[in-house]
Amino acid sequence: MRTNAGLTPLARNSALDGSAGSYAGVLGTNDWFAHEGPDGSTLASRAEAAGYSGWNYLSENLYRGFYGDAAERIVQAWADSPGHYSNMMGPQITEIGVGCYVSGDLRWCVQDFGER
Repeated sequence: MRTNAGLTPLARNSALDGSAGSYAGVLGTNDWFAHEGPDGSTLASRAEAAGYSGWNYLSENLYRGFYGDAAERIVQAWADSPGHYSNMMGPQITEIGVGCYVSGDLRWCVQDFGER
């Protein structure tokens, strides 16, 4: 998607993967759906706790839907939303972390984007 728009591809970052994966678990185990965690955590505090330091920019996409939803459908849902699309296509971002959590028939997914 990014390369088709003339943007550089994003590099996976293990700290952002950890932040996204951990937060997806928090969302699922607490049946929560907000960018601020039930403990008051923020994207910045979660990313830094996972070891993503020295960042200049952060953004986040959240998803809650059925477990059977294919990854392509989830990404398309984000692409169809102007705010989420802007997060994915931001020219300033260089790194991405992704995490999902499944509970019963539901799946929570998190994309964390960053630039250092």
